[in-house]
Amino acid sequence: MDRILLTADDVRSLLGVSNRAKLIERLQSLYPAEIAELIRDLEERDRVILFRLLQLEQAVEVFEEFEADEQEALLLQLSKRQRAEMLDEMAPDERADMFAEFSDELVQRLLPLMKPAEQRDVQRLMQYPEDSAGGIMTTDYAALPAEMSISQSLEELRKMVDKKETIRYVYVTDSTGMLIGFLHFEDIVFAAPDETIEGIMRQRVISVSVDMDREEVAQIIAQFDLNVIPVVDAEGKLCGIVTVDDIIDVIEEEATEDIYKLGAAGKPADSYFGAKLFTVSRRRITWLLVLVVAGFISGAIIEYYEVALQSLVALAFFIPVLMDSGGNAGTQASTVVVRGLAVGDIRLRDVGRVLLREFTVGALVGTAMAILTAGRALLTQKNPLFGAAVGVAMFATVCIATTAGAILPLFFTKLKFDPAVSSGPFITTVVDVLALIVYFEIAKLLLGI
Repeated sequence: MDRILLTADDVRSLLGVSNRAKLIERLQSLYPAEIAELIRDLEERDRVILFRLLQLEQAVEVFEEFEADEQEALLLQLSKRQRAEMLDEMAPDERADMFAEFSDELVQRLLPLMKPAEQRDVQRLMQYPEDSAGGIMTTDYAALPAEMSISQSLEELRKMVDKKETIRYVYVTDSTGMLIGFLHFEDIVFAAPDETIEGIMRQRVISVSVDMDREEVAQIIAQFDLNVIPVVDAEGKLCGIVTVDDIIDVIEEEATEDIYKLGAAGKPADSYFGAKLFTVSRRRITWLLVLVVAGFISGAIIEYYEVALQSLVALAFFIPVLMDSGGNAGTQASTVVVRGLAVGDIRLRDVGRVLLREFTVGALVGTAMAILTAGRALLTQKNPLFGAAVGVAMFATVCIATTAGAILPLFFTKLKFDPAVSSGPFITTVVDVLALIVYFEIAKLLLGI
């Protein structure tokens, strides 16, 4: 079928002339993400009408493209029967993630609409922390007992093909549910019919525990170049699988979260326009108030050195230059270290090497910046000692900034906090305070003020 893209105007036109058969035909050629974007462009009434025209399987795929607030709004427009069909057909992990975003009241309204088995499944998945392997896994995996014959297993897989996330990888369990091996689908297809699963299975299985952090799961999948990884409990029993598409979502969410932390912007919202203004303000104000208080410290330092400033007003000219340069250098260092920690390039045992490396970089960069600022200071005052004071202060500030930018993420990691918190405005504020103290003390020492 040729793909003919639809616009919101096309949909309105076809709905207006009640030519729904043609609209349904054209919708069949679109990808779920395209239909979801199309629905977003429509008015609320037309959104529901268009969504109801979709066949159940396609409707579920489109529904899973929406953010939680959009899913809630759409669900409430459907009948109880339609809600029940949608919820039962959704992938277990997608359904659990959606319920985790809904209010308790809405979850209690929706759960009774589902089949008992689906209710138990979603309740079990919701018990796991959102940022754990259990929180992102799906229970729609293909597993076979070790003693089953190849001919029997092929029959079982035919029954599973439309119900499981993937049958490309088939996991092998013993009588207690313990994960003991795995197979590729082609291993089964090309095996002798009277052979058993246990006889051809691969015994070296890379797996993760249900409570492992999802970022660690992503690292393992990347390290071993996997498409799927099984999830086991403390006893080694198979609980679910994490697929590479789940990991792509994790990477996007973690990157978004880190970017928000770098800017001290609070917890990220599901969508920019979907977040309420009061909620956005509340999330941002905490860090802003902390940074304002920290700014008072910088003001107090300037006040403390008021006599020095009055003795040589030209010192004030270079305060913004030093503070900005130190903040920028510190942010660069912390960003590099945070990234290294995130991808596993840097570990806590590397603290000595990291500090030496960043201090050396700071010294090299600081030398160049010191020469530039010392020259500018010399042109301002025609006083070699003043130029030297500014230059030495710049050198010291950059060295301190890169060292602080390196050590703070490691310090936060040691305390089990997200190292991204130490970047952006936080490191800038810390370096501002240190830069002011260094600047005025060097000026007092060299200029005798």
